[in-house]
Amino acid sequence: MTGMKWIKIDTGIFDDSKIRLIESMPEGNTLIVIWLRLLVLAGKEFTNGVFVINDKIACTDEMLATIFGKPIATIRLALETFQKLNMIDLIDGAYSIPSWHKYQSADKYEINRARDRKRLQEWRKKQQDKEKLSKKSTTSQNETFQKRNETQTEIEEEVEVEREKEKEINKEKAVAVKTPLSLIRKFSGENKDLFEALKAWLEMRKKMRRPLTGRATQQALKKLNELSGGNQDVMVQIVDQTSLKGWLTFYPLKENKPGTLGSVLEHMDEIIPDAPEDDQATTAWLREEGILDD
Repeated sequence: MTGMKWIKIDTGIFDDSKIRLIESMPEGNTLIVIWLRLLVLAGKEFTNGVFVINDKIACTDEMLATIFGKPIATIRLALETFQKLNMIDLIDGAYSIPSWHKYQSADKYEINRARDRKRLQEWRKKQQDKEKLSKKSTTSQNETFQKRNETQTEIEEEVEVEREKEKEINKEKAVAVKTPLSLIRKFSGENKDLFEALKAWLEMRKKMRRPLTGRATQQALKKLNELSGGNQDVMVQIVDQTSLKGWLTFYPLKENKPGTLGSVLEHMDEIIPDAPEDDQATTAWLREEGILDD
């Protein structure tokens, strides 16, 4: 559900041990205001307590700082505190409220409870009618009482199963969010060098205030695969070259052309192991031997 006009807040919220612990912190009141604003924002804008824009882009701490008009340091302190107290989760780069059903599905829960109470009342009425007509013995009455308890227990178990299903759905939605970090992790596989190179490139773009979306990351990785021909060693070189140059996208590797002085000097040890170590002397010697054109 999205676009809620109200959310449920427990009247005993300020008696909760976590809230009282937050209140005792130096910026406790500010953190509590941020927590309440997170609840309201989740009800107003996001799905099932997962802070994701358009079901694709994970809402970052910087975005929350802009939305709330708070310093980024205060937002990060709040998020770290809420994570430590298990009030929010960070799954694959996306923040979510694990107990969101308390706030968003309260109305559904009450409807289900009312329906269950009605079912139980009808069942009890039928049993009472049967008791009056048949005038059951004390033993039969005890059996009826046992059946009543069993039926109520079954109803409560059904409600609990529905709650667990809703939790699993929320968890799956949070995991399904495709963030740039999750995409490069999947793309790199077990190649740690490639993952670290791509991660450094993402950080560079973030510092340049040009962060990537999930879709843009997929396009960049597709281009990287085409430029490298699928060779992961070449991929690492291309990404390192891009980060070194401060480029926003990937380009083919810059290589020395065969037959040039740069390419010859670069592989001198392979060509002639006993060549002079000084570059100028080496160049002169190569020209004398006819290895290098003037």
